[in-house]
Amino acid sequence: MRTLLVLFFLVTGISFGQDDLLINGTPVTVISHAQDAGSFEIQDNGNTIKIDGDAWKKTELNYSVTENTILEFDVRIVGLGEIHGILFDNDNAIGNFDRTRMFQVAGSQNWGLSDFQNYTGTDWVSFRIPVGDFFTGDFTYLVFVANKDNDPDTQQSFYRNIRLFENGVEPTSQPTAWIVNGNDIHFNSGNVGVGTSTPDAPLTIKGRIHAEEVKVDLSVPAPDYVFHKEYRLNTLREVENFIRENGHLPNIPSAEDMERHGVELGNMEMKLLEKIEELTLYVIELNQTLELQGKTNRELHKRLKKMESILYQE
Repeated sequence: MRTLLVLFFLVTGISFGQDDLLINGTPVTVISHAQDAGSFEIQDNGNTIKIDGDAWKKTELNYSVTENTILEFDVRIVGLGEIHGILFDNDNAIGNFDRTRMFQVAGSQNWGLSDFQNYTGTDWVSFRIPVGDFFTGDFTYLVFVANKDNDPDTQQSFYRNIRLFENGVEPTSQPTAWIVNGNDIHFNSGNVGVGTSTPDAPLTIKGRIHAEEVKVDLSVPAPDYVFHKEYRLNTLREVENFIRENGHLPNIPSAEDMERHGVELGNMEMKLLEKIEELTLYVIELNQTLELQGKTNRELHKRLKKMESILYQE
């Protein structure tokens, strides 16, 4: 479902900013907390926040926590610091936050609610926290804490799959044009952009494509018509004159045209095949001419030998 949500934003034109993190499938902007000295990076199409160094990062939450509120997330920590966890906050000032609103999952210091302080290792661990069992109220910010005063460059914290909802009421999915059928996924309207926010085709990719094979369905006829009797093959003189006047082959777009409008792969492949087939006809015609000339030369050679023999006899 998370994949569908990301694809939905691509198709409908809702784009992620560089600092946007998905919470309940909705992008929210991440900014620095007053208690902060490190950096962060949004990864996995907005699904993950990576925090480096001694850093506190926050998102605007504006959520009313009730006795039924549930917080879910995954965490991964490399280079354990003093405090790692998530804080519900209403104040951006250093030292004014309430430790009893902080769920600590790891760290060498005891700071905040320690009921879930059981993270070990460096792999992903999932947490489901019944926030309403500990406190209720309105909160402005959700703060991601990765506090490490000593050797902060060695600390990395990752938070992903963040969901905040009421028990028994799962976060509603965004409407999507994508349809899942078994292992297949497709959509019937809109465009998808990869590396671009302005796709102009069902799939628009700004960058390279790496594949073992590309299959193109033809929208133009294959050029076997070149071999039909009624096909008019330009003479080589006509081709020469056309090139002198236009600077490119007949029925092939100019370099300026291709640079301005791009190249349609299937159409261009057929045009190039047309030229190859025309070249084949030119070679066959040239070969026929050479064979005829060879035959004529052999006959002339025989006549010359006969004339020489007559002259020598006299």
